[in-house]
Amino acid sequence: MPSPDKNIIFGTLESPTSTQSLDPCACCDPPPPPAHNAPTTPPPADNFDVPANHPTNTVFYLTLTAPHTDNFAIRGPAADFRGLLPHILAASSNSPEAIRKLAILRGDEEFGFDDLGFSTFIIPLARGAYIALKVVRKVNEPVTRLLRYGGGSPIYLITSHGPLSHDISTGSRIVSSGRAKGRAANSRLVGSAVDFERAKRIARETLLDREGKDKMKWTESGTKSSWLVFGMDEKALWEVRVEMVEHRTLGGMMG
Repeated sequence: MPSPDKNIIFGTLESPTSTQSLDPCACCDPPPPPAHNAPTTPPPADNFDVPANHPTNTVFYLTLTAPHTDNFAIRGPAADFRGLLPHILAASSNSPEAIRKLAILRGDEEFGFDDLGFSTFIIPLARGAYIALKVVRKVNEPVTRLLRYGGGSPIYLITSHGPLSHDISTGSRIVSSGRAKGRAANSRLVGSAVDFERAKRIARETLLDREGKDKMKWTESGTKSSWLVFGMDEKALWEVRVEMVEHRTLGGMMG
């Protein structure tokens, strides 16, 4: 594995310890007034096609994507879908249409919404904006064990963001833009781990597992609570974030 470049200067890019990309409140900001004749992208459809049964040690995550603010957030992990419900209800609280959809779904006992959940749920907002909620299910025995039976260890969420567009001065190698664009479209959950060193290793491998990595300069920085692996070339930049979730926070997600 190539060594990180210690000479990259971050400029005014988001701090490695920032959790903006994981802040669900940022997804729920009111949409700005539309520009004149601005093209609109229709939201994806709701998808309630979910497996009736899950493999042993399945862990549940909720992603929130808001194209109108170019934000991506994640909540979880949880031991079951019910553990994500408080976050789903909170994200939907400012959308009358989303509240109505949830009331219909949760009122149908045969449908079993609170147990089975969904794959994709769209929260309509004003002026054609929306937030897309998606439930991601991954098998992870160490995380499941911690969620179900407790313990003092934190859990580390790993997310990938990129390619993101930026303005860069190649002479000084300083990222001059305030915030890279493309986070909503190009972010994803990688997974989670109960060991910080393993989480960092996964983050590095995720960043470097891409075409053109030999031309990419990269570095890493942060603390145990928030770690960032950062790479860039002349056209784009990539981030892989490791965010610590305290176990006491997870206890409230288990229903």
